[in-house]
Amino acid sequence: MTGGGSGIGAAVLPAPCMDGAMTIVADLDEQAAARVARELPQGCVARSLDVSDAASVAALIEDVVQQYGSLEIAVNNAGIGGLQPALHETPFEAWQKILSVNLDGVFHCMQHELRVMARAEKAPS
Repeated sequence: MTGGGSGIGAAVLPAPCMDGAMTIVADLDEQAAARVARELPQGCVARSLDVSDAASVAALIEDVVQQYGSLEIAVNNAGIGGLQPALHETPFEAWQKILSVNLDGVFHCMQHELRVMARAEKAPS
């Protein structure tokens, strides 16, 4: 679960954890993710993740597969708020950051998640 350290991510995390799923609470704010993970049943762990960084996403996904054997479900929930000043006063860099997290972040996550899921489907049983 990306963006699991607060907001919607933190609110929906208890459901899979209560069902016994090994769940990674991933967030840019690792301390917030750790707080959320501590409140959940055993088997839910916190990890730091910057979804706007493709290499960081790839490393986490590969580490999860190495450590736990598979990736079966992914919830790409990380996101940042919209524009603070009016649009005509917003620096382009602020706009780029929003797109980098909210759009590119989902792309990075899905690309790497689907690669591992596709490999698992092709692997002999």
